[in-house]
Amino acid sequence: MDEAHGSICMCISPELQFHLSARNTPNEIWEKVKELYRKHDEMKGHLLKVELLSLNPWNYDRIQNFFTRYNDLLLQLKGCGIDKSKEESRQILSIMSKLGLKYYVFVSTFHSVRVATSKSYTMPSLKEFMESLTFEQDKLIGMGENQTSRTACTCYA
Repeated sequence: MDEAHGSICMCISPELQFHLSARNTPNEIWEKVKELYRKHDEMKGHLLKVELLSLNPWNYDRIQNFFTRYNDLLLQLKGCGIDKSKEESRQILSIMSKLGLKYYVFVSTFHSVRVATSKSYTMPSLKEFMESLTFEQDKLIGMGENQTSRTACTCYA
């Protein structure tokens, strides 16, 4: 038990040793270390959630770059023990609320189909939504819309 106690304590920086001073057994020390790092993950998770909510497609030249960052944040959240996969519908609606006027037809059609089919409507997965929005961007670029211009964006909620 002394060997385990020493091994654990030697791996912990001197600045954090005071957290462990009242702990007598290796198990007590290990539980305190887990508690300290769990709080760190909770704070990191909170900051990542805030960043995810404030992420705006218009801060990126291409929607694919926005989705790359969006997926990266989802992955980091999962690493903190926060799984957003059950909130895909809410995520889709949040992203759509940040799209600008160039995507008005896309958003309008999405909502019209949702309302028209009401009970039989099935919300797409986040992946399917991202693919559809990427396709819409490609159509807009093909029609001559300058997608990289962010200055003339008017977003609506």
